Amino acid sequence: MTGSKVEVRPQPGVTGRTKRAVPNGAALALLGATLIVDPTAADPAQWGAHLDFEGRRGNARTLGDAGLFAPLWQDQTALLFTDIRGRFDSQDGREGNFGLGYRRMLANGWNLGVYGYYDVRRSGYGNTFNQATVGVEALSADWDLRANVYAPFGTRSRQIGVLGGGDPFADFSNGTIQIVTPERRQLLERALTGFDGEIGWRAPVFDVAALTQVRLYGGGFYFDGGGIARDIAGPRGRIEFSVDDVAGLSGARLTLGAEVQHDEVRGAQGFALARLRVPLQSEKIAPRLSAQERRMTERVVRDVDIVTGTGWRVQKAGIREAAVNTWNNRTVTGVAQAIDPASILDLQFKLDALGAGSIVILNGAPFVFGRTTVKPGQTLIGGGTTLELRGALTDTVVDFLAPGAAGNLTGAAFGVSVLALGAGSVVGGLTIGNMGTGNSNHAIQAVNANGAVVFGNAIMTATNAKHGVSVSSSQGVIVSGNVFGTVGGDVINAVNGSGFASGSAGNSVSGSVGGTRCGGDGTASGTVSFIAGVDCTSYP
Repeated sequence: MTGSKVEVRPQPGVTGRTKRAVPNGAALALLGATLIVDPTAADPAQWGAHLDFEGRRGNARTLGDAGLFAPLWQDQTALLFTDIRGRFDSQDGREGNFGLGYRRMLANGWNLGVYGYYDVRRSGYGNTFNQATVGVEALSADWDLRANVYAPFGTRSRQIGVLGGGDPFADFSNGTIQIVTPERRQLLERALTGFDGEIGWRAPVFDVAALTQVRLYGGGFYFDGGGIARDIAGPRGRIEFSVDDVAGLSGARLTLGAEVQHDEVRGAQGFALARLRVPLQSEKIAPRLSAQERRMTERVVRDVDIVTGTGWRVQKAGIREAAVNTWNNRTVTGVAQAIDPASILDLQFKLDALGAGSIVILNGAPFVFGRTTVKPGQTLIGGGTTLELRGALTDTVVDFLAPGAAGNLTGAAFGVSVLALGAGSVVGGLTIGNMGTGNSNHAIQAVNANGAVVFGNAIMTATNAKHGVSVSSSQGVIVSGNVFGTVGGDVINAVNGSGFASGSAGNSVSGSVGGTRCGGDGTASGTVSFIAGVDCTSYP
């Protein structure tokens, strides 16, 4: 019916709309125009797209972002929209937010909304994190209610540093030696799960329909450290002063404000903010909206970025365990140093004070006039000697470097050897010389000393004296890595069925030999050649 009029009435609860009379033939076209987003349409949709530009200058960092808010579908009371933002900060952080939201105006003056975002952030440490954000809101002319949940997904923790670690070592302290494997910890950056919420109130400084408004906001936040980082929680407050249709441009808005928040991890943070909305629809076709309608395109308020925290995680637990001497498989029970003892009596006192499994370290050259006895299962080494140890629990092998100066046992032990060994005794890294002229003036003697060990020593005897190492009635003796100087008798002499273990090797002779290099009574047996260039597997 050409020329007739129909009256379009406002929706219940949608205030501030003026009744319009339109030709009857154009009524369907007007309805269809409200369902599409087309800024060039003859009768435009009431909500158009816009750009947002925001800057925040804070005491801890400065941020900037740009965003696009664009309706995807709408009618007179509902709006489906997308919200896309890009953000950077002064700490080399970068983030993008890709959101989809829905809002509906109710007859009671409230607008209800729900939205979801995919967030991706590159932190200042260069790590990339992903997150889903879901939020709900209720907006009226005077009040704002909002709540958001933040749920990181994918790889949530990334390493940014390492503390500790390193190779296991032998710790000599408190009179013993233990094998220590250092703890290794990772410094991690972790994306935190959390939520926040706020309540906003329109301060009645201006009329509710005015284009200028002041709003106050208060709320709080909580982010769970996940057992790695510290939890982040605290209050947040904000004040905003906004002007719509700024500079006479319909749909444009300038917002100035300030925000403050506090938590125990990041401390107090304050920001001054400025935000400019630039409409993308033509100014001349944008209708004047009511206060409730203007709230349909409010900026979605959420945390400015994916919240991350740092913390330590133990990657490899530290271990402290008993040490085992690999030469005799004895657990180290005690350690003592004999530092510049006046005589062998002082050294013997140190040895007698400790039992099997103990280690005595000789630093210096005591006066030698008799025999020093190393008890079964006991070890005597000189300063600067490397002793191989094994962890009792983990079998971790480490080298223990004996502290202090080298040890020297050179003198005239009348009618006896300088050192006497028992079963499982170990002597190493010493200079051992017997300048006595008696028949039994050996440097080292092992009698009934199964499993005794002589390693890495410099050994000598007088020209008319006896053997460098004398072994009697002993099996599995190890003589390894020694250097024999001038020896009056045999370099190594074995009698009474004595035998040597396969670890015997690497010995050498640098001086003259009064007897033979390998001597014995014809009953001794050996398993390897342990004098350089001489076959000592059998004895004459």
